[in-house]
Amino acid sequence: MSYSYQYRHSVRSLKDLEGRLALTDPEKKYFAQKSGLPFLVTPYYLDLIDPSDPTDPIRKMVVPSIEETTEHPEELVDPLGEENLSPVPGVVHRYPDRVLFLLTAFCSTYCRYCTRSRMVGNFENYSFPKKQWEQGLEYIRNTPVIRDVLLSGGDPLTLPNKDLAWLLKELDNIEHVRIKRLGTKVPVVLPQRVDQELCQILSNHKPYWISIHLSHPREYTPVFQEKIQMLLDAGVQLQSQTVLLKGVNDDPETLKELFYGMVELGIKPYYLLHCDLVKGSRHLRIPLARSMDLYEQLSGYLSGYAIPKLVVDLPNGKGKVPIAPFQKIERNTKGHFLLTNYHGEQIPYYDGFEGV
Repeated sequence: MSYSYQYRHSVRSLKDLEGRLALTDPEKKYFAQKSGLPFLVTPYYLDLIDPSDPTDPIRKMVVPSIEETTEHPEELVDPLGEENLSPVPGVVHRYPDRVLFLLTAFCSTYCRYCTRSRMVGNFENYSFPKKQWEQGLEYIRNTPVIRDVLLSGGDPLTLPNKDLAWLLKELDNIEHVRIKRLGTKVPVVLPQRVDQELCQILSNHKPYWISIHLSHPREYTPVFQEKIQMLLDAGVQLQSQTVLLKGVNDDPETLKELFYGMVELGIKPYYLLHCDLVKGSRHLRIPLARSMDLYEQLSGYLSGYAIPKLVVDLPNGKGKVPIAPFQKIERNTKGHFLLTNYHGEQIPYYDGFEGV
């Protein structure tokens, strides 16, 4: 099936979903209220779910639950403080030599733990017209310290080919931009989008890295593997990011299978992310101590090529902090972890789990 078919037949409502899954009461209750992150999933990705299993790992990532509406004190609408680090709309300048360039509020599938759940699907408050792109490009042109641009959103691979090609060409023409990266989940949830035309566009604009959001070994379907090979054949360098999620991948055997699978496919495991403090996400998060324990259980049991970096992305734009295996991290008297960022600041981090 073409990716246009997948778009047209995306599952967006309770009525659509009830015909595909045996829904639980918490899932039904989410749809009864009208706020929160919208629901959207491609038919392809929905077909990976066991319809009779309420604990299915793919299901946990994309099917909403009323638990999302329970907010906890540690959770934030903008967990990484991106809005306060935006010199112009759509550009987040957190680190000195690189920027995040947000291009769209649309994803082909909405993950329930999304860091930008305030934004994705919220087209009334977050629009990304070409005029805004041009403003972002002008900021990058006028800031010569920037050498690395990460394209994100939403998902930039949901953009039309002509728009993506235009944007990449504009970045090519900025001499001090040496690296272009793109963050996406499209090859996982909508692999049909990866075609020869897209691969040719990506091949024309190097050096180029694509970071693919991978969560579970069940995502390694034959069509996914075929599309990954197409990207590699186009000369695109692939790396991954994986978010640790309760009931999805929070056990060492699943993670070993996931990371070895990446290496076999030609994807470098890059980030293993402790889940951000997204509003309404505690039911999907695990304690930081558990994340560290899992990481220690991988050390020595995976090849160095197959081990990503475990990182905590600190609130309020304080940056990513890598956690080394067997590293002992202090807590203060309130039980907060004390994490040191790249500025040398010691930042208290509270994960919401008492005494764990």
